[in-house]
Amino acid sequence: MGDEDAQLQRVLECLHQRFGITSTPIVHNKVRATLEKLPVVVMSHWIGVLESSPANHPESLALVETLTVHETYFFRDLPQIEQTRAEIRRILEIKRQSSYPSFRIWSAACSSGEELTTLAIVTLEELTKLGEAVSTSSGGIEVAPRWNLDFFGSDVSRQVLRLAQDATYRRVAELHPFRATPRQYMRFFEFVHKQSVPGLGVAEYFEICGWLRRYMRFGQFNLMSAAPPVTDVDIVFCRNVLIYIDNDYIPGIQQMLLQSLNNDGILGLGPADTSAVPSQVEAMLGPNSVLYRKVK
Repeated sequence: MGDEDAQLQRVLECLHQRFGITSTPIVHNKVRATLEKLPVVVMSHWIGVLESSPANHPESLALVETLTVHETYFFRDLPQIEQTRAEIRRILEIKRQSSYPSFRIWSAACSSGEELTTLAIVTLEELTKLGEAVSTSSGGIEVAPRWNLDFFGSDVSRQVLRLAQDATYRRVAELHPFRATPRQYMRFFEFVHKQSVPGLGVAEYFEICGWLRRYMRFGQFNLMSAAPPVTDVDIVFCRNVLIYIDNDYIPGIQQMLLQSLNNDGILGLGPADTSAVPSQVEAMLGPNSVLYRKVK
């Protein structure tokens, strides 16, 4: 093995140990491209920093951000969203019997926030149907004060978390975050401005309405952590990220996700994922989708 290959393996091992990232050909190529940009004298020092630093070191996080694909959009995988809607309503109907009910959703790989926003929209819509929220004259939704709502999104990437916290999204060309959003849900967004984008045309910018954003928050979190960042969760989603993770680590990650859930809580995984802890969940099949209910 040559020096370049040995240095490549050192970086891949760091990624595997700290983030669980499996060494696919795509990951190989992206890491190699990163190394090729570094002068030899800098490369050895940089790799040493990666090996001696914790996972939350800026250099480690910057490297991870170059490897993963953050492409996402609102109302992605609509059959699973609709199946989740039914579970949200079921849980809300139970909780509304309390004097001061709470309801929490965790998007465990939230990227730029589209998934968490979708789940928040569905929740407010179901609360309205149950008479626990009302539409205002300005077009917003006001939830009964007795409810404590918490929609939490986490990601290891600082870059996408900044986008999620900014809560502003661009609609242009075809592959934009609104491409699967039913028209009636644009009421949850406010038009900001238009801007010409070279080669794409005129882009429209929208931001999430403040009356929805008030219930949403974001924070950095590594799925390789032993304990979840939140507990007493009713629904946790972890979609389209485990495909990057070594199979040996997936049972531990799913166990951590389940730790966050209340009994009877719901786990949503990506279409390519299955439960690695089947004794702790009940698979619920829907039309072209599946969710997992935590068993007591």
